[in-house]
Amino acid sequence: MSNIGTIQKNFCTMNQIVGFDKLDCEYLNEAYSKIMSKKENEIAVINQIERYTKGETFDFAGLILDAENAAVNSEVHKYTSYLIYLMIIASFSFSYFEAKGVCKGDWEETMRDFRWKSSVCKKVYGIFGISGPKWYENILNANVIAFNRLQFELIEADMPYKSECFSVECGDPLVKVHIPSNTDIPFTRENRKKSYENAANFFARYFEDENVIFRCGTWLLHPDHRKILPESSNIRDFLDDFELDLNSFIERDDDIWRLFYIKNYNGDPTTLPEDTSLMRIYKKYLLSGGKAGWCIGYRMEKCNA
Repeated sequence: MSNIGTIQKNFCTMNQIVGFDKLDCEYLNEAYSKIMSKKENEIAVINQIERYTKGETFDFAGLILDAENAAVNSEVHKYTSYLIYLMIIASFSFSYFEAKGVCKGDWEETMRDFRWKSSVCKKVYGIFGISGPKWYENILNANVIAFNRLQFELIEADMPYKSECFSVECGDPLVKVHIPSNTDIPFTRENRKKSYENAANFFARYFEDENVIFRCGTWLLHPDHRKILPESSNIRDFLDDFELDLNSFIERDDDIWRLFYIKNYNGDPTTLPEDTSLMRIYKKYLLSGGKAGWCIGYRMEKCNA
């Protein structure tokens, strides 16, 4: 059975892997101490760890509820409590990744997602923590894996797609591409190519001819990026990674917050900040009548293993 000493040691190790800066680390450790000073929180955490490490049905919803209860009884913001509880469980997650053939280095890169998500939470809400904990259910179950700059998840196709080189039918395996706001690894073509190659070699076992099909749905694949972004833009270059399914394009502003780091968007572009060159370009685009949107792209990668 896990004890509080083991949990604290694992939490400190996870802090080092994730790589928070000194001030954030001190803030997190202080919040951790507040939470663990309550016996009911300590017992709840130990019970969650026991269930998780024994391979029983993981009660993710229960973990989130425990984090919310701890936030109240410890006077810690719930976003910070989410981060602490998720990191504690994640510190015991390597065996799940290892069982799927994931090496220690790729597991550690996957765990650094806590840094990217908490950084965004801090920018948007002014709170160091995790605002959307549901995302981590797939990570704790070792269903999302980071290879270099990008993250990948094996899914079943829920819609058909046909190109000149390949076709996808409902139920076929696909590798879904996620793009974390990673500030350590540049979003360059070289780094993205390395990610696809590593992921193709890893997921090839699920594809009969070892031609791995990737699918990505994101605001980054907006076709108008070729018109509004400079040739040097990595986001514009990202469009060339995929064959766009233009029939999937949707005009929507759901992802405006990802670019401008705002809580809510009222539909008025004049209210948007201009802190970066990308923000200024996008704001100008919206002010001129352009529409934010989201598109799906597909990519085929041959396994080299």
